[in-house]
Amino acid sequence: MEKAVLKPILYITCPSCGNEGLDGLGSVSHLLNMKNTNITLGPWYCNTCGISYIGKVENGEVFIEKKGYKKKTLSLLKFKGKSNENEDVFIIVNSYDYDWTEKENSKQYFYEENQCPTNFLKDIEDLIVGNDDDPHGMFEYIKTIEYISNWEELSIIDKAKAFGFQSLDLTKLEHKHG
Repeated sequence: MEKAVLKPILYITCPSCGNEGLDGLGSVSHLLNMKNTNITLGPWYCNTCGISYIGKVENGEVFIEKKGYKKKTLSLLKFKGKSNENEDVFIIVNSYDYDWTEKENSKQYFYEENQCPTNFLKDIEDLIVGNDDDPHGMFEYIKTIEYISNWEELSIIDKAKAFGFQSLDLTKLEHKHG
């Protein structure tokens, strides 16, 4: 046997409820390893108490500030690439509405510019595009609806209808962000 190499992951603990690691959304290890010493982060959310945070990393230290609460929703996103069969790829992610300023409250801004895909694609350890290990803007925001507790029990047709689609062919969808 050889000795295992351990790699610690640093998380932010929620100052409001004490939730360790903000349910995985509060990892800052990758930010502390970046060459840029002044980095902004967030909004990040505590999945226990619902408080949202923004923050910054300055010279190796992390600072956070409370910014309101979240409401659970579902958001439809379109991958800006294609599948192996050259078809459009859509994902539906658990998301949240929150009480921020107009720019920060825009789901389109949130998913297309602000959010790293690894934050909402939980099983991905890392996502690398070219030489960028923190790519933003890979998904196009389509729409958000209120959370549906029995989502997994719905048929694909009922899921499409929940987002206001009459057809399952999302490639022919003419949509407005909203």
